[in-house]
Amino acid sequence: MVSGSMQCGTGIIRFIEKMGAEVVETDFCTGGRYLKKIREDIPPLKALSYGYIMETRCARMFDSEPRLSLIKDAIQKKGVRGIIHVSMKFCDTYLYEANKIKAMLDEIGVPSLFLEVEYSDRLSGSLKTRLQAFMELLEGYER
Repeated sequence: MVSGSMQCGTGIIRFIEKMGAEVVETDFCTGGRYLKKIREDIPPLKALSYGYIMETRCARMFDSEPRLSLIKDAIQKKGVRGIIHVSMKFCDTYLYEANKIKAMLDEIGVPSLFLEVEYSDRLSGSLKTRLQAFMELLEGYER
């Protein structure tokens, strides 16, 4: 699973999958998080507005507990073996939340990697090395 703040493109996901791993869930500020839980019992425009404002668990708008719960659910439902938590540099709300996510993942025994990135689709050599090492760690990990 890959989680975190806004991303510029899909470079991290493409790199992970190029290495042979499968990204079974994403949870970014932009992306699939907005497509979940769109209500069908109210008019479509109102449902989209409600989804953006009330259902999207962005670190800048809500406390961490609902998002931690969503991450735990994804781990159970999707069989997540490890999480890569990505935060853009200077995105204070996600940098603050990273410690809470790490503590929760350590508590339930899910390996994690925290990456602080620039707003770019390109991966530096050091980021690639850290991702490769994390993938190697996950090879021997069974849930």
